[in-house]
Amino acid sequence: MSTLIIPEETRLSPSVIERIFQNEWTRIWIPKEYHGLEVSLTEGLQMIEQLAQEDGSLGWVVTLTSGANYFSRNIKPEVAKRIFTNPRVCFAGSGMISGTAQKIGDKYILNGKWLWGTAAPYATHFSFNAQIVENGVPQVNSDGTPVFRSFFLDKNQVQSYDTWNAFGLIATATNQFEVRNIEVTDDNLFQYNKSYFDKSPLDRIPFAVMADITILANHVGIAKHYLNESLTIRKTYFHDDFTKFLDTKTADFYREVTQIEHLLHVNRELSPQFCQKIHDFGVKLVEDISMYIVKIHPLLGMRAAMLNEPINKIFRDFFTLTQHIHFRNTQHASAH
Repeated sequence: MSTLIIPEETRLSPSVIERIFQNEWTRIWIPKEYHGLEVSLTEGLQMIEQLAQEDGSLGWVVTLTSGANYFSRNIKPEVAKRIFTNPRVCFAGSGMISGTAQKIGDKYILNGKWLWGTAAPYATHFSFNAQIVENGVPQVNSDGTPVFRSFFLDKNQVQSYDTWNAFGLIATATNQFEVRNIEVTDDNLFQYNKSYFDKSPLDRIPFAVMADITILANHVGIAKHYLNESLTIRKTYFHDDFTKFLDTKTADFYREVTQIEHLLHVNRELSPQFCQKIHDFGVKLVEDISMYIVKIHPLLGMRAAMLNEPINKIFRDFFTLTQHIHFRNTQHASAH
């Protein structure tokens, strides 16, 4: 007896990729000096939320590629201008510290493998963190954590593999990539919080906060997609509460974003306490959304269990996104 399997696409379609580039969604955070859109935080986050509500994989690919393209302001301007004026520039990469950067004089020899490089098949460049090695000795801080630097390479210097096998966000192609014996100079280095621009809140926001709010916009967008799709199947006694909750928390979220923009404009920086508050808000919101979805899903019937049903895909996309390390630790990430 044959088994019917409805596979999902493991990559975004060529037409969707073309739509991304035609709308310049990967360029929303790139400075105007490099012909980027340089939209406000609020405008960019609303766009990300809307794309995530349309499709989880689409929202996540745009979030990660535009987020990596944000590094345009952290790379030496003479280098960045050459790279980011390309209208189809697309940075993929990983925030994990993996591999090594052997320091020899003023150069580095890069080696290693990195997991979770979202949109690897479409990338023009890859960014990653590598532990510094000097005289054969891996360097560590006083607390035992690795001393690392952040690098980027042209796609031709990187090998990526089709390793993404998650149960959700399937079309994000979040693949492993590898670097072997690539020699670079300081031109391939950047620091997350060292910006060569200082004219707007976007140039001053700590990257960990930027990661918080962009990832949170994805959670909100997918949650709204889940809410709307589940209502087409069966209204449960949790739906009214979930609707009111999402409306309230979305408004709260954008009030916090407005406050971020205001503080960065007036004070030019965010206090550690404020950054932690934003992170804690995200942690709690993701926990609460997760609980609503877990309560609703078993009440929707067998359609919710079918792999080829939209509600099932949205459910899997959301809970794949919740596995991102950013909101699994209540202490605000300081490595970036």
